[in-house]
Amino acid sequence: MVDNLTIRPPRISDLEDIVHINRKCLPENYPVAYFIELIKSWNESSAIAEFDGKIVGYNIIRLEKSSITPWRPRVKSNGHVISIAVLPEYRRLGIGKKLMIYILDILNNIGDIKKITLEVRESNIGAIKLYENLDFIRAKVISHYYSDGESAILMELEPID
Repeated sequence: MVDNLTIRPPRISDLEDIVHINRKCLPENYPVAYFIELIKSWNESSAIAEFDGKIVGYNIIRLEKSSITPWRPRVKSNGHVISIAVLPEYRRLGIGKKLMIYILDILNNIGDIKKITLEVRESNIGAIKLYENLDFIRAKVISHYYSDGESAILMELEPID
């Protein structure tokens, strides 16, 4: 485990580090403008991992509103993990798990969260195991989800009431 690790909400001033981590760690690179929109809109439900003052990982979540049923317009939200990444030299230290637990605690405290979803590459066995250890279940496979043709596993978690 990492002793000098801080998990906190992201700020716009973190944008350069977030984009750098995204580009270095993931083949799915979002436009900078998209990260700006996500940070401005969802910073309270997203997280940054800082080790000794250096940003080493992030977890960006978006809340998506959905009606329970057409005849009952009460709205619930789904938490959707848009992107999570940890720099390679800081992996296998529990940082990804800490980022997920931080977010799950926030989403459980928000209330009216119906479920939390994420997509993960079928080949990313380490991430799949992490999510399963956090009680996510495999909901379905989405064929050819990624730009390189790899399929994704849609994983879901129903938060604690």
